[in-house]
Amino acid sequence: MRVRGDQSGPLFVSLSDRSHGARLSLRALRHLIKSYYLAAGVLGKDKTAHSLRHAAISNALRHGAPVQKVAAMARHASIETTMIYFHEIDRLSDPAERYISYNGADGDLGNA
Repeated sequence: MRVRGDQSGPLFVSLSDRSHGARLSLRALRHLIKSYYLAAGVLGKDKTAHSLRHAAISNALRHGAPVQKVAAMARHASIETTMIYFHEIDRLSDPAERYISYNGADGDLGNA
């Protein structure tokens, strides 16, 4: 982006002889991302290009970015879509199961 500056056009371009300077295809991007995953030791068929998007959105929210800014970054048409990520983070960091007591001290199940 530093080299490109304000120049319009595709962000990711091909360097191959066949399509030099043309927009990278989705297939080519997927291949690049998979190769970087493998080099980093990230394994699993569930790790996709979309996983990077999910990680960026979750990371921004986890580190306190305002939901409105994250929604704009993600280009979500509705803030409710971004809130799904927020709820997932909350579910992982503070699950409801932590609040369940089985010792009977709170008048719950006790010895049931």
